[in-house]
Formats: sequence, C-alpha cells, structure tokens
Amino acid sequence: AGAGAEEADYEDYEAYDEDEEGCFKSALESLDRLAIALGGGAMMPACFRYVPDFLGKADDWRYPFVGIMTISQTGEGSYKEMKKYLDNVLTLLSARLEDEHPRVRWAAVNCLGQMSSDFGPDLQRKHHATIVPALVRRMDASVEPVARVRGHAAAAMINFCEHADAKMLEPSLQPLLSHLAVMMQDVNGGKSREQAITTVASVALGVNSLFAPYYDGFVPFLKNMIATTLGPTRHEKRLRGKAIETISLIGVAVGRERFRADAAETMELLARTQREPLEADDPQIPYLHQACGRICRSLGAEFVPYLPTVLPSVLRSAALEAQDTRTPGMDDDYAEQDDRTDGMHTSALEEKKTACEMLLTYLTELKGAFFPYLEPAAKTLVPLLQYSMHTDIRTIAAEAMPALCRCAAAHVREQADASPAVVQQALDYIFPAVKEAIATEQNALVQSTMARSLGEIVEACQPAKLKPEML
Repeated sequence: AGAGAEEADYEDYEAYDEDEEGCFKSALESLDRLAIALGGGAMMPACFRYVPDFLGKADDWRYPFVGIMTISQTGEGSYKEMKKYLDNVLTLLSARLEDEHPRVRWAAVNCLGQMSSDFGPDLQRKHHATIVPALVRRMDASVEPVARVRGHAAAAMINFCEHADAKMLEPSLQPLLSHLAVMMQDVNGGKSREQAITTVASVALGVNSLFAPYYDGFVPFLKNMIATTLGPTRHEKRLRGKAIETISLIGVAVGRERFRADAAETMELLARTQREPLEADDPQIPYLHQACGRICRSLGAEFVPYLPTVLPSVLRSAALEAQDTRTPGMDDDYAEQDDRTDGMHTSALEEKKTACEMLLTYLTELKGAFFPYLEPAAKTLVPLLQYSMHTDIRTIAAEAMPALCRCAAAHVREQADASPAVVQQALDYIFPAVKEAIATEQNALVQSTMARSLGEIVEACQPAKLKPEML
C-alpha cells in the first residue's frame, strides 16, 4: 500500500492496536530481556551489526521501523555502552522523524520518549535543545498529518519532562502549549486528545510559575470540559477524569493564590459528581480522589465544607477488598516485587492506595478542622497497618497514625469546649495498634516507618500519657 493508505489505516486508533501484533510484541520484550541479561558489552555490537543498515533502507518502512525499535528496546540494558554514542543515535533518529512513513515517525518519537526515561537526566541536560523542538514539531498538525504520531509525541514529552527543568522547556514553551491546546480542543481527536490533556499537566508541573501566562488559555476550557463531558461511555468518563487531573495539577504548578477561585469552582463540579452514585469501576474515581487532595492543598480550610460530599467515596475506596488470587505459599515480598502486585486485582489496590493517600492529605492539611471525621478515618486506616496485600498501603497507614493524633490535639487546642480526653482516647487506640503492627511486620522499610510513627504519636498526644499495659 502507498504511504497515503498506510497513514489512513494508522490514523484509525480503534482499527489498529499494537498489542494485537503478538509475535512482534514478544520479540520486543525478548530484546529488552536479552539486553538486561547480557548487558551492553554483548548486546550493542550484535544489534549494531544490523541497525545502521536497517535505518538506511528507504524503500521498505519495516526495516527502519525495526531498527529504531531495537534501539528503543535495548537502551535500558545497554545503558553504559549506548550512553557513549548518544550523539550518533540522536542524529540517526532526527532523520527518521521526517520519514515519509508514519510508522517510522511514530517509532522515532517512541524511541525519544523511551530514551528520555532510560538516559535521563543526562540526556535532558545535554540534548534538550535538540529533543524538545523535535517533539514539538511532531505535535504540529501543519507538519505531522497523523494524529497517532502527534499524540505519541505528546506522550514522549511526558517522559522528557520527568527529568527536565523549566529552563530546558522555556524556549519551546509557547509552540508546545499552542499545539497541545489544538489537540485538546479537537473533539474528534480520540486518544491523542486524551494524551494532550495529560501532557499539559506534565508540562505545567515542569515549568511551574512559567505556566502563568498560559493559565487563562487552559483552565476555562478544562472547567467547561468537566462540566459538559457527562456521557455514559468509559472513554468519556476517562476523558473527564484526565481533565480533572490536569486542572488540579495546573493549580499545583501556579500556586494557591492564582488557583484559589478556580479551585472552588472546580470543587463544586467535582462535588456534584460525587453526590451522584458512581459505578464501582468508574474510571473517574481515582482522578476525583487525587484532584480533591490537590485542591484541598490549594484551598486549605476553605475545603472543609466539601468534606461531607467527598469523604464517603474516599472511605469506600479505602475500605475496598481486592481479591487475592495468589498461589498459596507465595509470600508478600514476591507478590509485590517491582511495585507490581501479581495475582491480585491491581486496579482495586491502586484505588485503595490512592484513597488512603487522600485521607492522609486531608488529615495533614486540615488538622483540627478534620476532627468531625476523625473516627471513621481512624477505623478505616488503623486496620490497614497489617494489610498483607500491599506494602505501600501499610506505609501510608503508618504515616497517617501521627496525623490522626495531631488532628485530635489540634481540635482540643482550637475548640474551647473540647475535652482533652479525646487525645487520650486517640493515644489509647492508635499506639497499641502500631506497636502490634511493628511486631508482625516483615518488611524492614515499612517497619522503620512504623517505629518512627510510634515516636511521633507520643509527641503529638502530649500531655496524654501511655498506660503501663501499653508499654
């Protein structure tokens, strides 16, 4: 097929899915594993016997595509060797960013994104003046006709931003945000539209206050998207969730004073959503929880009126039970290796973890103002000190214990009619639970967090005293 037909096919996100290319995907994974196992000393000479020739073949897109993907897949395992030749590799990729075939351009963009992760932050420091303009150019609809490639360029920019600072992004900031705005506002943009929304958040966090001049070009649009994207499909809900995430992250980037008025308006929209029943697997839920936490940090005490609406959903998510389908005898450390939880419903665990993080945020930010909700929060968090399925959840629960005590103590200080007995009650309930968790915890890092929390609990609850049976 000609390039035009290929571009039309490649443009259709629903008809084309890389994951369906079984043998090709398996080969990519094998290259990655081989590079990690053998190292760059063995892998680089073997691969680069073929890669330059493959990249030089202009008559069949498959050769340069495979050559570029080989570089992308072997970079992590060949880090020390490939790092020596980054200049040459980037020169090869730059030429293929302008290839006539969209799949080759996609591969070159993909490789830049992967290398930004594998070789950061050195790659960003040394090559930002080349990489950022190259990715921005691929987002320009007047240059790049294929939405899939434009969306992937936006995704690669997120990888780049992970190790970049404002100075690296500033020279290209105006065209970068301009192209992202066009992609965001394209109602027919599909996945590239979703990607652009996420990338705006990443760029905003990367440049912080430098985003301020562009604030009015994005926030009103995002508020309108949150207010009007109310369709029933998972795609529409996910799109709305990404808009919720991005507006809250922009708020973090520009600071509390600039965001306060829009934060309150956004919070009204989110509260309206949470007053309605949401399905258990609604893709908006994790975005809602995280956004509310960020907006709480922006509004401070002004967030308190939203707690009755926000907390029921957070407490439900924190109390979720993920089904454990691990093989009997599989220990906790194995199940959670590399931050993955094998054999369990990871989406439920991630939702549970996010909800616990939000409870900790509310306790930390609102202190005594959170006291009316202290009891249900404590009853949810304390049992999670011994939650066997996820070390991160146990760690968050441990970090929340002193925050629960500080909440009770702040309430007593701030309210003249408050009884000091509530602090003693908090100490009596929380201290023994943490002590027991320390005794049974097998992960040394979690155990150290619990031990540190134990000291902070005693300090937070002064002048309440430990009872002899608690020692």
